[in-house]
Amino acid sequence: LAALLTRIWARATVPSDEPERAGAEVHEFVIADNMEAITATGAEPGNYHLVYAPDQAPYAVSRALTQRCITLRRGTALMLHAAGLATDDGRTVALVAPSGTGKTTAARHLGKRLGYVTDETVVIEDDDTISPYAKPLSIITESGSPHDKAETGPDDLGLGPTPPEPHLAAVVALHRDPDLAQAEVELLPLIDGMLAVIPESSALP
Repeated sequence: LAALLTRIWARATVPSDEPERAGAEVHEFVIADNMEAITATGAEPGNYHLVYAPDQAPYAVSRALTQRCITLRRGTALMLHAAGLATDDGRTVALVAPSGTGKTTAARHLGKRLGYVTDETVVIEDDDTISPYAKPLSIITESGSPHDKAETGPDDLGLGPTPPEPHLAAVVALHRDPDLAQAEVELLPLIDGMLAVIPESSALP
């Protein structure tokens, strides 16, 4: 499990000698299917993330780290619930959409020709640069449940390299319409675009 997590998070890790690591948080994950097993580990209540089976651990790690990262950046950057894909020179498009409506699917397919920035949160700084969050892609499994996802590293999917200095070039609001036979692209007026994006943003003020 440790080897798997190390591999699929490879693009989001930093060298251990970087000074920012000095204040790193420790997150404890306990894999157990009953309270007796948890008690046996000696884990303090409230200080761990509970995982019921080893195969659920990668998604549990992704959810916990993503939620914590969003909390830490709140008030310092604009965060869009979006997939991010970039050209070689760092121009990045943010594909904004609610959960389960196509962000990861778009990242999987378009990322084979573009650079992978994220499939979850596009973090936009004050100067329109983007802090890449090249986490593993969270892919819904055959069960179809939005909370039952497999984590796959971008390298395992053959996605393009994450550019070192991505910057926001465009925003696309994805909308899934089951009545459409094929995809349509529509240029939205500014206000309509803002209304589509605002519900999928964090730290907007």
